[in-house]
Amino acid sequence: MKKLIIGVVSVAVLAFGLVPAEAATKYLASQKTLASFSSSATGLTTLQKSQVEQAVEANAYAEKFICTAIRLEGQPRSMNIVVRKRAKAACDYAKELNLELSTWYQSKPTTARSYAGKVLLTIKTASDIIASSGNAAPTVEKHRYLDCDSSRVDTRVDSVSQSNVINVSCPEDAQTPAAPLDYDATPSDPSICELTDVSSGRMRFNSLMVGFPRTTSNLESTGNYKITVIPLDWSDFAGKGKPSTVHRAAVDKFATYYQEMSYGKLNLEVNFADQWFRLPGKMADYKVSESDYQNTYSEQTKAQKTRLFHGGVKVSDASVDFSNTAIVVFVLPSGQTAIDLTLQGFWASDLPSPALSDEGLLKNFFTAGNAFPIKQAWSYYAHEFGHTIMLPDYYLQSGNFGNDALIPIPTGPFSGFDMMSTQGGPSRTMSLWSRWMMNWLSSSNLYCGELSTLKDTSLTLHPIDQIDSNLKGAIIKISDSKAVVVESRRETKYDEKTTRSRNGVIVYTIDTAINHGEGPMALVPPAGRGLYYPYENGGGQPQLDAMLYVGNSVLIEGLKITLNSSGIRDIVSISRIAPE
Repeated sequence: MKKLIIGVVSVAVLAFGLVPAEAATKYLASQKTLASFSSSATGLTTLQKSQVEQAVEANAYAEKFICTAIRLEGQPRSMNIVVRKRAKAACDYAKELNLELSTWYQSKPTTARSYAGKVLLTIKTASDIIASSGNAAPTVEKHRYLDCDSSRVDTRVDSVSQSNVINVSCPEDAQTPAAPLDYDATPSDPSICELTDVSSGRMRFNSLMVGFPRTTSNLESTGNYKITVIPLDWSDFAGKGKPSTVHRAAVDKFATYYQEMSYGKLNLEVNFADQWFRLPGKMADYKVSESDYQNTYSEQTKAQKTRLFHGGVKVSDASVDFSNTAIVVFVLPSGQTAIDLTLQGFWASDLPSPALSDEGLLKNFFTAGNAFPIKQAWSYYAHEFGHTIMLPDYYLQSGNFGNDALIPIPTGPFSGFDMMSTQGGPSRTMSLWSRWMMNWLSSSNLYCGELSTLKDTSLTLHPIDQIDSNLKGAIIKISDSKAVVVESRRETKYDEKTTRSRNGVIVYTIDTAINHGEGPMALVPPAGRGLYYPYENGGGQPQLDAMLYVGNSVLIEGLKITLNSSGIRDIVSISRIAPE
């Protein structure tokens, strides 16, 4: 239990008004003053960040997080700007820790010098979820149990089948939590988790990888690369306005995505040529239909790839510096009908031949056609770029092109929980296993164990999308080619909002004997869970209801994995179970 301190700053010090739209709701408030800032500093120190973390964690079900910068009356406007930046930094960090918070920052004057320059946090929780008894100080439960939560296993679903898809009306399905196991301090050996890739595709082609050792026939997964963007049009379908107005944001988002997924180990520089370059011929000459796309190695499709790639480079070469370009991204005018879906080519894969620029050979290109709205093109770029650094498809290719109804779980057993499972979402982050293969994790981010020698333990996991040195997940080796993975998840700015919360833990298996495109990773949902419609009003492709919420457990490969508590971090217990 966390004590919720109720109090207000003296009216002589501060006079607060209501945050918009809050007057009709009853709230109880908790307050905390951050440690002092030095001089004109506006960023948060490590201590101040920890204080924000404590405030967020202690008020797990707060709705409003208000950051008030306090300035001394009579100080110049420049000081007001400084203190407001401090308040914004505090609220931005709180929002990063809990995306569901409604944050608000402001500045207020005071005559009390002891408060001047500081930031006051006011955390407001709806009074109907605060439990109190007698004259005792009110408390907030570590977890709020929703109407559909229960202490027993959900039995609505007895099998995972597309004939049995449910609508979910509540964001979580929690159970009564068990106390965490004692922590076992035995050192973790990361090398244990480097499962050998024994898939037949890797053995034959040495291409897209599902395991180790890490090799590449295209780009390395760390370092700095340049992405050159070339807008193309035709005489019978001309581009309008500045291309960057429509297309730049998606490319920038794609670049930022990889910087964040890699914890800063992979950085993409965007070189955007902000003018339309005219391709020879008519738009119809570059037609690639959905049927053509499905037959990527046909002579027709290869010819059209070459026509676009070589032609696009040729018409722009005199104006564009292609030096050190790793990927060429072609953008087309809105409403074009040449590319029905997308068109791309990768070196040492499906690229018929490289294009020659004045600065040298170019070996990879992407073109988002009509498969994605322009604002969502970033996720197409992100998925395809994953292949250039040797990430595999985690989806089942047998379910492509309208054949999802033929497989038990649409997109496959990882059900869209990784960018390489489906770029369409709802979850568009990258899994612990993907980051491990890409050499983006440090030893402090990962706990490695082996089933045969594992000692029961609890682990404190931090969300995988927070960029820091904290522990993100665990890999338990089952055999030379199979492991169980546990990782902490939180909804991110790249995800789509779903009826089920994506805040909790996921458990899955990785089997490096299974090929790219055949489902090498498989989620393990709690017992009784199946498929649900992820969006309101029953919309969207069915997804596997696989998140572990507080109190949920799974049994897999001789292991029991339980989520004991969840806030800004998760406590997970992992234990061996005796075979039946």
